[in-house]
Amino acid sequence: MFKRKLFTLMTGIIFLGIVYFCLASWYLSTTKISDVRQIQNHATIIAHDLWNLNNFGMQAYLDLVAETNHYKTLEVLTNDGETFLKISGPEQGSIDTVLLRIGLITLARVS
Repeated sequence: MFKRKLFTLMTGIIFLGIVYFCLASWYLSTTKISDVRQIQNHATIIAHDLWNLNNFGMQAYLDLVAETNHYKTLEVLTNDGETFLKISGPEQGSIDTVLLRIGLITLARVS
C-alpha cells in the first residue's frame, strides 16, 4: 500500500514538473518574440532621426525606452557594425544584482 502511494506521488510530481517545463518554455519563447518585435518598433521609430543624423531626437527617445523597459544598454549601429549611439539604462537595484550574480535571472541580448 505504501509503495502504491509513493508511486502515485512520484508520478504526480513528475507530471507537474513536465507541465511546468512546458509552460516555462512557452513563456520564454513568447517573451523573446515580443522583445524582438518591440526592438523592431523602436528601430522603425528612430529610423528618420538616424537618416537625418539627429542624435538629440534619438537620444531622447532611447533614454525613455531604456528607462521604461529597464534595458541595461541600447546601441544604434551603422551598416558597418560601428556604434553610432549608445544609451545606458537605469542602474540595477541591489536585488537584481544579487539575482543576476547567483544566476536566477540573466541578461538577454536582443537585436
